[in-house]
Amino acid sequence: MMQSIENNIYDRSINGILLINKPKGFTSNHILQKAKRIVGAKKAGHTGSLDPLATGMLPVCLGKATKICSYLLDSEKTYSVEARLGQSTDTGDREGTVVKVSNSSSLSLGVVKNSLQKFIGESQQTPPMYSAVKHKGKRLYDLARRGEVVERKSRKIKIRSIRLDNYSWPRLNFTVQCSKGTYIRTLVEDIANDMGTHAHVWNLHRASVEPFRNDKMYDIEFIENVILNNQKKIYDFILDIDRVFKNIPVLTLYDNHLKSFMNGQQVEVVSGFFSGEVRVYASDHSFIGLGFATTDGFLAPKKIFV
Repeated sequence: MMQSIENNIYDRSINGILLINKPKGFTSNHILQKAKRIVGAKKAGHTGSLDPLATGMLPVCLGKATKICSYLLDSEKTYSVEARLGQSTDTGDREGTVVKVSNSSSLSLGVVKNSLQKFIGESQQTPPMYSAVKHKGKRLYDLARRGEVVERKSRKIKIRSIRLDNYSWPRLNFTVQCSKGTYIRTLVEDIANDMGTHAHVWNLHRASVEPFRNDKMYDIEFIENVILNNQKKIYDFILDIDRVFKNIPVLTLYDNHLKSFMNGQQVEVVSGFFSGEVRVYASDHSFIGLGFATTDGFLAPKKIFV
């Protein structure tokens, strides 16, 4: 039975990021709401939906960490993809109805490798009809379910890398690191089209979301069982908010400068400090937020997390 720790002294003040391994068959919002109930958090948000068919990393931001959701939405993602060649479906995955069939079982390994490499770099991609993109205020997937097809504006995406993991007709496995807004279902169809065949996504696993490439994700049921036995254990799973900004330089503020910064005022810092975004900390090493430093020695608040 679902329980929470919302009446416990450890509740409500949880601020941080929970990396959940989303199971197959559930929406991202379902897992988000379950995590929120388990930890008893007031606020929670995720940083990029996964289709019910997909599994893998779903960063859930709790409490004050919801302020960083937009930063993670812009992050690169890495996916492990299993495609089935020779058939395309109306949804682009195995849950749809087969709409096109081709017999290209003679495709060589060389052709497959060559096609994959063509997609590395920047390109324009058209969102699929079965997506959450809006057209005149309505979600494309709602229009698609009514049998409607509308013109969609293409978007710039970037494929940083593609690695072939296995090919044995009709199964194709590859790993792709890509920018935000990349639809893997469309990528699979485009790759197949380049090879002169059709394809759809059979399995999809999000292996990582930057900057959590080397961090462990946990099954939601495992988290629930652990913290029901020992509520303090929730903190073993929570990542600090500032982990998202680990590659940004650090600046520490003291006394009046810190107070002014937290009140949204520009403060004077060391003259000649570099220009750019910085992580701002108090003297006790607590993370305050993000600021923008100028070369003439001023620091302006950008985002406060306390």
